[in-house]
Amino acid sequence: MVFTELFSHFCRRCLHREDYKFDDEVEANLEENVSFKRSKHSPSQHILFGFKDRNLEDEYLEDLARVGKSRILLGYCVSVLLIIAVPFLDALQAIPIIHSISELDQETLAELPEFGYRSGPSYEVTQILPTMLCLAFFVAGFVAVCLIYRLAAVSKRRIFAVTGVVFLLYIAVAGYAFSKSWNLWDFVYGDNSWPIYLINSAMPPLLSLFFMGVPSALNTEILLLACLTFLVIVPLVCEMWGLENTENWRRAISARPEDAAIWLNQVCTGEMEATCVRDFELKQVYPYLVLCIVGLAAVIVGFIADHSNRSAFVNKKVIAEQKVKLILNHKLREETLVKEHKKKEDTIIEMFENF
Repeated sequence: MVFTELFSHFCRRCLHREDYKFDDEVEANLEENVSFKRSKHSPSQHILFGFKDRNLEDEYLEDLARVGKSRILLGYCVSVLLIIAVPFLDALQAIPIIHSISELDQETLAELPEFGYRSGPSYEVTQILPTMLCLAFFVAGFVAVCLIYRLAAVSKRRIFAVTGVVFLLYIAVAGYAFSKSWNLWDFVYGDNSWPIYLINSAMPPLLSLFFMGVPSALNTEILLLACLTFLVIVPLVCEMWGLENTENWRRAISARPEDAAIWLNQVCTGEMEATCVRDFELKQVYPYLVLCIVGLAAVIVGFIADHSNRSAFVNKKVIAEQKVKLILNHKLREETLVKEHKKKEDTIIEMFENF
């Protein structure tokens, strides 16, 4: 909600298209003695920027932040745990390996960058420092959110701005780390295993968006930037798809000496070689497709959750307004009954006096 918040702030006058009032609709329904029909009386909305009544949108965001306190705090905790569980521990446990690499001669050391490991300060810059920064971002965000909830004078909707900044900073730093160490796990999962690296290391902290209940604009903004960074920009810049798949396939087969000869000389020979290579390519692409589908699903879930939250907010406003109207009508009815009773008493007294 960083860019969308800025756009909403500077273009508030353009986005404000109506001044919606619940009391007029509720009063009309009470007079007609019919139930409130949201399909007819729902406030108008922009596709991505919420209610066209910007004052109502501010009230909704304030209410959403208050109602979703537990989910937002839980989301921060889950993201912190996911960072600690994989990238943080993985970076720390690899430090002895880096020290061992630093003792190698220069000729041997020059070949190691091809396998992802680098000795000296570069490992601290590309692995340890980014991981520590990512962890610090979420911890600082958690503390800031707790302070906002504690301070009564601060608008609770600022929580979404803080959350947006935290996730965007994480995407930027994690994207840098990914560009420097995308082939770090190749010796375990084979060549072009960077989608598996994303699934296990870079993308998990974003899973919190599934249940944090943030506005759809913020959810879409974060996921769009994450997908562009991790699935488009970094792979293209680092030429992750530029490796020769036939060569990678032969290398993967040769890594299994016990049955490599059977695959190369009997199964995948002649025209079948292209089929085997295509099978190899598809199995490399599947994790990438899974990431794309999960990202799309997260965006859709965000829109569905936001729609439900807005419906609940509108219903709550309607119920509150109905209660006010019912109380007022009850008071008016009591006053009318008292006046009628008083009038009857006066009439009876007057009749006896005249008699």
